[in-house]
Amino acid sequence: MKIALIGLPGSGKSTLFTAITGLHPDEKDRLKPHLGTVFVPDERLDELAKIFNPKKLTYAEITFFDTHGLDLMHSKEADGLVAVIGVFSGGVPKKDAEEILTSLILSDLEIIENRLPRMKKEIESAKETKNLPEYNALLKCKVQLNANKPLRELVLPKEEEKLLHGFQFLTMKPLFFVANIGDEQIGKRAAAALSEFAGQSKTGVIELAAKTEEEILELAEEERLEFLKGLGIGEFSEDRIVETAYKTIDLISFFTVKGDENKSWPIRRGAKAIDAAGKVHTDIQRGFIKAEVVSYEDFMKCRDFNEAKKHGLLKLEGKDYIVQDGDIINFKFSV
Repeated sequence: MKIALIGLPGSGKSTLFTAITGLHPDEKDRLKPHLGTVFVPDERLDELAKIFNPKKLTYAEITFFDTHGLDLMHSKEADGLVAVIGVFSGGVPKKDAEEILTSLILSDLEIIENRLPRMKKEIESAKETKNLPEYNALLKCKVQLNANKPLRELVLPKEEEKLLHGFQFLTMKPLFFVANIGDEQIGKRAAAALSEFAGQSKTGVIELAAKTEEEILELAEEERLEFLKGLGIGEFSEDRIVETAYKTIDLISFFTVKGDENKSWPIRRGAKAIDAAGKVHTDIQRGFIKAEVVSYEDFMKCRDFNEAKKHGLLKLEGKDYIVQDGDIINFKFSV
């Protein structure tokens, strides 16, 4: 999963990137995004490792990338967006947020307005009537965007959603705000107006002091938590943002425990077994036969696959099975 950090100049976006990933972007190289991967802690995977003793334990990952300002082109590749608002600088957070949302809407609108006239001409000439469903879907999107509303709030039939997937519309992507505050603003709800605006925009907001957390990372590991507590900060921004990203993008995790590796995999809620198979390997997806599935809770009652099977807890599921959070899956396939 990829999350793009976007923000206006001076918002502290690159500082937040460092606070999350521990990496320091080279400011001289701004032609492409800087990438940083963080692991998603999961106590369930830790407990499974105590049973299976794997040689390798691999947590789910989220890749964050730091774009140059409002680099909307690279942001299209992301699964979700984090809009960083520089509250510490004494600006007007709501105004900055509105400017960012307007930029996203205009970007999507430009794509549609470039596409529609060409499609209309083809349809009217009866050369491309197969594109009529896509044309009608784009018309709905245009109406939504002209009303200054993001496409993620537009309810479309599943068939139309699939037709629009290739456009990578920015306002279709999940988004939440980060209110980047200063030391003196910690615990003072400095971003109350932004929180209200986020609620109206059906998005979320996290308050954090990116510069402070970046500096804390320079301390010895045993000193970091004490320093956080002294400032009244409960946990690092990495943990808060990863948790919020999971909720915002509506991700769940499933586990594979066969062989020498126990691994946690992120996937969107509602995904099918065939999609999960593709996460593990395209060969498994292509040759999918069945999936052996047991929930984490049920497995921990037995602590053994044979016992789970004996009690009817280990089930064989087809490709259309909807994966549940915490499922332990073994894929049967033939290539």
